Amino acid sequence: MIKVVQWVKLSELAQLLEGTLHGEDLAVSGISSLDSVREGEIVWVENSRALDQALKSSGSAVIISKKLFDKEKDRIPLPCILVGNPRLAFALTLDFFYKRDLPGHGISSRASIHKSVHICKEVYVGEFAVIGEDTRIGPRAVIYPHVYIGCNVEIGENTLIYPFATIHSGTRIGKNTIIHSGAVIGGDGFGFVDDGASKIKIPQVGVVEIGDDVEIGANATVDRATTGITRIGDGSKIDNLVQIGHNCVLGRNCIMVSQSGIAGSCVLGDNVTFAAQAGAAPHITVGSNTIVAGRGGVTHDIPGNTLVSGFPAKPHREALRISGAVQLLPHYIKTIQELEKRLEVLESRLKETGTPADE
Repeated sequence: MIKVVQWVKLSELAQLLEGTLHGEDLAVSGISSLDSVREGEIVWVENSRALDQALKSSGSAVIISKKLFDKEKDRIPLPCILVGNPRLAFALTLDFFYKRDLPGHGISSRASIHKSVHICKEVYVGEFAVIGEDTRIGPRAVIYPHVYIGCNVEIGENTLIYPFATIHSGTRIGKNTIIHSGAVIGGDGFGFVDDGASKIKIPQVGVVEIGDDVEIGANATVDRATTGITRIGDGSKIDNLVQIGHNCVLGRNCIMVSQSGIAGSCVLGDNVTFAAQAGAAPHITVGSNTIVAGRGGVTHDIPGNTLVSGFPAKPHREALRISGAVQLLPHYIKTIQELEKRLEVLESRLKETGTPADE
C-alpha cells in the first residue's frame, strides 16, 4: 500500500465518513490504532476503555460513536468526528489515505500466454505468468508474475491475483476479487474409493465458481467439484490456510477464518462464520447467520441464526455448561472416591452386626 493523501481537514474527513465534526477543524496526517498513533494523526475508539487510551496517546483527534461521545464528552478535550460505526469509519479512512500499489497495465513479453486467450483492456500480466488456452481476462485485472492460470478460465474485471497463486482449468472468478499468493483454486477434490486392495482415485471433473468481491487468503485451497460446481458466494472472505472441499457451496458474505475447513458437499447459507480452526464433516448444512466458534466441530446440520461451539458442536450456552462441568471432574472424582470409601466402611459394619446391606 502507498500513501496518496498527506493531510486532510477534519471537516472534509467528516463529510467523507457521513459524520459530524465536534471541535476544532484541524488537519490530520493519517489514522492509526491506539498502539501506534503519532502526533497529528486521528484515532478511533469503540468503548470507554479505548477512549482512556486515546486520551493518553499522542493522537490529535478521535473518531467515536455519537452514543459514546454523549456519555463521555465532558472529559474529551480533542476534536471528534461522530459516526455510527467507528470500525467502518476506520476502514474508510485508511482507504482514503492509502491505495494498493498496483502495477500499470501491460503484458510482459516473458509471460507464457496461449494465442487463444482473450485479454481485455488495461490488464497487467507479469513475468513468467502462464495462461492456458481459451481463457478470458476481464478489464483492469492484475495477474502478478509467476501466476498459473489453466485453460477455459474466466477472470472478471478488477480482479487481482498475487504471485504463485494457481487457478486450475474451468474456474470462473467474478469481478473485484482478490486471490493471495499460494492459493490453489480448482485443485482436485479428495475423492477415492477402496476396491479392497488399494485406493482408486475418483476423477474430479467439476469446476469452481468464485463470486464478486470475494477475497481468498494465502495458501487457502478451494477444491473443484467431483461433478458440478464448488461455489463461493459474493462478498465471502476466506482467510489464509483455509480448506474448502469439493462440491461445497458458500452463500453470500461468509467468513472462513484461518485454519478452518469444511469437508466435501457442505452447504453454508449467507453470513455464516467459521472461526479459527473450526470445521465441518461432509454433507453438512449450516443455516444463514450462524457462527461456529473457534475449534468448533460441526457433525450435524445447524439451523440458521445460531451460535455453536465445542465438539461435537452444540448451542454455545449448552457447550459452556458442559465445559464447566468438565473442569469440575477432578472434584467429582475425588468426591466419588471418598463416598466409595465411606460406603465400604458402612458395608463392613453392617456385615459385622449381621444386618443385611439392603435393609
